[in-house]
Amino acid sequence: MYVKIKSLDGSKNCVLVLSKRTTIGDMKTQIEETLEVPVAKQRLFYKGKQLEDEYMLFDYDVKLNDVIQLMIKADIDKDPQCKSDASSKENVEPNAQKPSEIAEATSSTLNESNSESAEDYVDLKPATSKYYKVGDYVDAIMASEGAWFESKITHILIDINKEEPYNEDDISFKVIYLKYKDDGSTTLKCDDIRPLPTHLITEFTEDLIGVRVMGNYNTEEPRDRGYWHDMVIEKKHGRRLNTDITATVFIGKKNSETRLENCKIKFVKELYKIEEPKLLTERTSEDEEHMTTEPKTLRLIVPDCSTCNDIESKKCKDCGCSICAGKTSPDKLIVCEECQHYFHIWCLKPPLETIPEDDEWFCPGCKRDTSEVIAPGQKLKDSKKKARMASSKSTSTRDWGKGMACVGRTKICTIVPSDHFGPIPGIEVGQTFLYRVQASEAGVHRPHVSGIHGREDVGAFSLVLSGGYEDDVDDGDSFLYTGSGGRDLSGNRRTNVQSSDQTLTRMNKALAKNCNARLDDEKGNEAADWKKGKPVRVMRNANAAKHSKYAPKEGNRYDGIYKVVKYYPVKGSSNFIVWRYQLRRDDPAPAPWTVEGKKRIKDLGLQMIYPEGYEEAQAAKEANKSLKRKGSDDKSTTEAKAKKVKHEYTLPSSIQEHIKNDIAHSSVWDEIKELCKEGQKQVLEFIQEKFLCIICQELVFKPVTLDCVHSFCHDCLRRAFKIDSESCNSCPYCRKEIDKSVLETQSNESLQNILNVLFPGYTNGR
Repeated sequence: MYVKIKSLDGSKNCVLVLSKRTTIGDMKTQIEETLEVPVAKQRLFYKGKQLEDEYMLFDYDVKLNDVIQLMIKADIDKDPQCKSDASSKENVEPNAQKPSEIAEATSSTLNESNSESAEDYVDLKPATSKYYKVGDYVDAIMASEGAWFESKITHILIDINKEEPYNEDDISFKVIYLKYKDDGSTTLKCDDIRPLPTHLITEFTEDLIGVRVMGNYNTEEPRDRGYWHDMVIEKKHGRRLNTDITATVFIGKKNSETRLENCKIKFVKELYKIEEPKLLTERTSEDEEHMTTEPKTLRLIVPDCSTCNDIESKKCKDCGCSICAGKTSPDKLIVCEECQHYFHIWCLKPPLETIPEDDEWFCPGCKRDTSEVIAPGQKLKDSKKKARMASSKSTSTRDWGKGMACVGRTKICTIVPSDHFGPIPGIEVGQTFLYRVQASEAGVHRPHVSGIHGREDVGAFSLVLSGGYEDDVDDGDSFLYTGSGGRDLSGNRRTNVQSSDQTLTRMNKALAKNCNARLDDEKGNEAADWKKGKPVRVMRNANAAKHSKYAPKEGNRYDGIYKVVKYYPVKGSSNFIVWRYQLRRDDPAPAPWTVEGKKRIKDLGLQMIYPEGYEEAQAAKEANKSLKRKGSDDKSTTEAKAKKVKHEYTLPSSIQEHIKNDIAHSSVWDEIKELCKEGQKQVLEFIQEKFLCIICQELVFKPVTLDCVHSFCHDCLRRAFKIDSESCNSCPYCRKEIDKSVLETQSNESLQNILNVLFPGYTNGR
């Protein structure tokens, strides 16, 4: 495979062809030869990790075409900038403060500000309010929740420089929330407090429409109990109070509150009239008793623990001890810093006698095992998945080579599902991929190594003829294919001789299911009408050229659709039972080895598909060879290489009329016609990009084109409107306002007809 090396400033970069078993030390040596950066000055980083010399690229999971950052260490003795910095430190001004003096002055300033804080009342003095006095029980707003909570006034204060008479807005009220007494006091203004409500609304009349009341509402889960907010009743559905009420809910303080419109109120029997504050001189004895008496029970709010609803007598492992679920002795409960669960000190194993004095405590499940901590210089430990791999247990020093079988996919085919039968839209017969991984990315044959892709209960979708079995016979338009299994592939073996009988299970059974005949796992079967069987995409690999004249000379070629004629067990050349399948070609396109097929490949401009960056890597490799040899012959040979020939692509004549009718995308089609000079692959990729539905991230199906010229799948757009049926009236891409009637009036049938021709079969399953 190949990786890219780039310096942090972008001044140096190169492409190296490496194996996954290449060590970081060996890679640094190649970087020194290519970029002329000494190994001692190299620091390499990948995904935030510094690469250490003794590890391999495999240990860091470096993949094909990934970028490794190179940091070049500066030479301090020779760097003029470093010298100037050092001299400037020596020539510091005599009156300049030292860092220690600056820190001391900063600390002194902080201490002074703390001593003058409002909590110590240094800048405040007691005051009197016209409406409230110390000890009154009131409703107070909590800024963090934007809701009202029962509270008690503990202090009434004002700035020490204020003289009487003063406004009520100048006064500060220190209040304690009764629900959270241990959290201390909070400073609020006059508008942020009010008398506790006394009148519960028991009868709903039309006079309450538009009136501001207080009710319970959960802003995150409207169906559950929440906090107490002010709300204005907008409308009521039905004649009884327990029917639905729609209101505008207000969140936050009065001067900066947020409005939530069209909120459906669930707890309609818990609406209170808002009490206005009375002057102290106008209070009656009933008012005085109400203001100075602590509420016996607090209003119900959203519980801290949704499991037990804050019921003290109910055992709960979420808000109580995680082992015994008890809530007793809260002073003996300790919380784990990692999982945030509670534990009684006597429930732990071994139990603790006292509360730990450490600032951070970890439960046995979260505590780190010191034996697993990797000290500097120790080797990285493999993950559980990597530890089970045969390569991690092997003592062989054999390199895996620079092949592509283990590099992993960089993209996945989404135009059709993985269980798609038939051709892949946009992939023509005769298209060749340099590596199997590119065929996997295109969706033609998804497995990297195995020869059959299928599902035992459904059937086979594709297979590869690679000459791996001695019993295969290839006649071009038909061939005999040997099933999988019966070989010992333990360890790192990719292939081996037949060592046991094959059975009609897994992929063998999947391929048999494609035959238009009843499944028989003993004698096999033959199709009465083989053309009615399920289609199989067939690829031929260059390795099969030693047995077949129909295989390509290089890479992996897609040869079209084949059908299973019959399947049967037979004793193979290794004297073990193998399952054989006869497949016959059933594709309208001419075979790529025929004269017509070769002409079609040339007309379509089908060329070898290389991995991204492959040609750049090969060019760099050839350039390095030329530099090493220093021969003029190599240079002339490199310069004499012919430029890559581009075959112009012609859009099918059957879609020309549809293109004219697709007026909304006229400029896009003009751009596509210009791109035809680059070839079919570039044109189809550009069309997939331009007509991608932003909602489902797939090629549009039954497209609807909006006035802003953005296209979406009809069903995707309908679902987007259905999610928020009242307020969704904009394009999901550009947010331009639209009319929802576009679902019935602006269906782009011309675009759908074009896509059906260019990507046949992409609508399957949609």
